[in-house]
Amino acid sequence: MWFLGKMGFTYGSSHYRYEGFEGKVLEVGSGPIGFFEKVEGVTVTAQDSLMGLYAENLPFSILGERGSSCYIRDGVADIESAFDFVVCSNVLDHTADWIQFLVDCVGRLRTGGELLLVTDSRGVPAIGHTQIFSHDQLVRVLELLGAKQFKVKAVEREDGVHCDYRHYFRVIF
Repeated sequence: MWFLGKMGFTYGSSHYRYEGFEGKVLEVGSGPIGFFEKVEGVTVTAQDSLMGLYAENLPFSILGERGSSCYIRDGVADIESAFDFVVCSNVLDHTADWIQFLVDCVGRLRTGGELLLVTDSRGVPAIGHTQIFSHDQLVRVLELLGAKQFKVKAVEREDGVHCDYRHYFRVIF
């Protein structure tokens, strides 16, 4: 899986298990089908604020359990459990307040838990992509939120059609 590979995880005993990626996972903004349904060694809460609409309108989407995932529509701030990993891919630039969203995501981590974040950025807002931030701003906010170690802290230049930069973070809190 490209996402876990970018975060430095390698295959375990099968192509459905990843070394070090085990335990409780909160996948934020999962969309109608999350990344981790078939991944072994994890129990996933797949959250998306649009999950109710997906479940009503897409035959392949559900609210409830499928594979290793349980799909919910609760807001991140309303989730009370603590997780080993909070995964956020292609969500941050779509939020109303990217800093508050990171506060909510980090607040769901147990001590020693990891935030796995992939996000795009651009120089000006676009339809559906209202949040503007730089790589340095992301790093600074994560540090202010209590980041203990950055296992991955990378940025790649993109083609500029969809975004200008793609940021990758694997952060221990």
